[in-house]
Amino acid sequence: MHLHYRYNALPLAQGSALRVFINGVLINEIPLAPGPGQLEGQRTILVPVANLRPFGNTILFNYDFIPARVKKAQDPTMRTLRGEILCNSTLDLHGLALWTSMPNLELFANAGFPFTRLADLSETTVVLPVAPSSDEIALYLHLMSQFGSQTGYPALRVSVAEPNAIIDSGRDYLILGTVANQPAFNSLDSLLPVTLEANGVHVKQAQGYLSSASSIKSDAVQWMSGMLGRPIAPELPSNGQRIPDALIEEVVSPSSPDRSIVIIELKQNSSADLFADALLEHSQSQDITGSATLQFGSELKSYQLSVDAYHVGDITQFRIMRIWLTQHFLLLLFVVTLLSFLVAYWVYGWMSFHAHERLRLAQSVKYPNK
Repeated sequence: MHLHYRYNALPLAQGSALRVFINGVLINEIPLAPGPGQLEGQRTILVPVANLRPFGNTILFNYDFIPARVKKAQDPTMRTLRGEILCNSTLDLHGLALWTSMPNLELFANAGFPFTRLADLSETTVVLPVAPSSDEIALYLHLMSQFGSQTGYPALRVSVAEPNAIIDSGRDYLILGTVANQPAFNSLDSLLPVTLEANGVHVKQAQGYLSSASSIKSDAVQWMSGMLGRPIAPELPSNGQRIPDALIEEVVSPSSPDRSIVIIELKQNSSADLFADALLEHSQSQDITGSATLQFGSELKSYQLSVDAYHVGDITQFRIMRIWLTQHFLLLLFVVTLLSFLVAYWVYGWMSFHAHERLRLAQSVKYPNK
């Protein structure tokens, strides 16, 4: 951050300071020296990325003035405690990684992401029932206003489609409705690891090789945690004491590897207002996160399910490779071990060859041909 500031230095005593806070955390303190009048200064501040939230960051500039004793004969206007942050101050975001790993419902709750990636929502399609109820329409309008309040721009170019719409590439989809009124949920049944039906929540177990690999990895993590005395019990969505009022879920679009489908499935029409209030209340918290969230009244419970991760934004192939290797550490260990043996075998062969060459040369020198 390149900060330019101005303050009235005449009525100040030693100890005055300009403090900079990021999300309530003090990151820099600038001493304000007394002087003959208006003084300007500048400071380059390193902003720690660790103190930044996914969205909705707040920068606070706090002038802490300690007034000096001023004689009555002096100009009263010079006794005013005053400071400004000048308009030529800038925040340099170059070098930051402009991508994120999905699914992550915290970004949806905080900022309406990925739909608000474009402020006018021109690449967003909202799927409503064929005959939406007044509660479903009200929820749709509430979400659009919520997105607009985060971007500062109205959702002018959002598209609204019926449940039989084909999922196109290059678009993000928001599907909302009740269990009984939205047939699009049934169409996406094969993509959703969690579904909400009239009799409660149903969790599907993944099938095939990926499921076996994920199970082996999960068992390994639990075994290591148990050895450390901190066993981990995997938690899956369940009905608990009652059927959830709503389900929020995020999955990758089958048409684009960098596009998302977010579903908001309501148990009944009366759950729409309850969900809107809960979303607004918890939007800037971490209560909504992971890939699926269940709502029980005013309470929200989130889950990080074993689903395929995908990336949105500008990510390099090298970084994708690093992420993949960290997620498959057993395979990485096997490959490194195998390569080590291959290199050792090659080095052994190279050294053996040169050793035989030296012996042959020594014998030819000791017993020259006559």
